[in-house]
Amino acid sequence: MNGPLKTVHSALEKAELLGTPYFPSSFRPQVLLQVSFSSTGVSAQLGNELTPAETKETPVISFVTEDTDLTYAVLSFDPDAPSREDQKFGPWRHLIQGGLKVKPESTEVTVIEEPLTPWAPPSPGQGTGPHRYCFALYKQTQTILPMAEQSHIQGNERPERRTFKVADFAQQNGLELIGFNYFLCENP
Repeated sequence: MNGPLKTVHSALEKAELLGTPYFPSSFRPQVLLQVSFSSTGVSAQLGNELTPAETKETPVISFVTEDTDLTYAVLSFDPDAPSREDQKFGPWRHLIQGGLKVKPESTEVTVIEEPLTPWAPPSPGQGTGPHRYCFALYKQTQTILPMAEQSHIQGNERPERRTFKVADFAQQNGLELIGFNYFLCENP
């Protein structure tokens, strides 16, 4: 692992996410995942603090890869629902976007599929402390199954986004974990 990818791996450890069902101990990042919110000019930077107001719009995903013929997917979730001390509703699903293609010699991503789960901006409960908003990037080995064929998610209403089984979803949909980023967000 080179310097920047080692930094990503270290951030996973520091955030106490490595060795969880979403990021197994064997995970080694292969790409640098960039997550930005263009209207506010902020981006996820491996654990920086962002506000709910700064993260309302759907994030822009970008990354560099030599495998530009492949298709990718990003999942976003909050393991800290309703709080880091009480994760009974976590991970809470914020985004499932498959069909990402990277243009050769670029970080520009083209989206060729509708999101299975559209972006739901962070809305941590008041006084629940900082929440870790995770973004996991995967290689797609197949098209993500339609909602009716999913066994680990039922819909996109608020209660249906609770207790998202990230690893089970990834396995059912042929996703191979290759990248990670996250930010912290709270409602004091």
